Amino acid sequence: MNSIHTRYILAAALGIGGALAAGATAEPMNRARNSGNALNAVDRPARSASADLVTADQQGHSVDEADTTRRIREALMNDPSLSMSAKNVTVITRGGTVTLRGWLASTAESRRVEQIAKEKAGTHNIVNATKVR
Repeated sequence: MNSIHTRYILAAALGIGGALAAGATAEPMNRARNSGNALNAVDRPARSASADLVTADQQGHSVDEADTTRRIREALMNDPSLSMSAKNVTVITRGGTVTLRGWLASTAESRRVEQIAKEKAGTHNIVNATKVR
């Protein structure tokens, strides 16, 4: 009889612990998903204004597209004048177009990021879709 009670207590404890663990992980994920913060908003194109603006998952897969993205990313990372936000701008090369997306500290920084992209992109067109906080 004692072992039956032990099994019920153990099962109840595991059930409660599992529910607490599931709730503990779900809450931060729900909070992040529903926060609507500005950083998420720039990565989520509005249906009307920027429906044709590419997102990171649409990065081209050719060697040229990957190489162009790499050259721009390296140049951004190696520029000491840029903030970490600028160094983390999303660079998407697709076809003949390079799209820059993210939040920057100033319009001057936005212009600098665009200038670097133009220098490294070769013949690709540059779409500067960065935003200033």
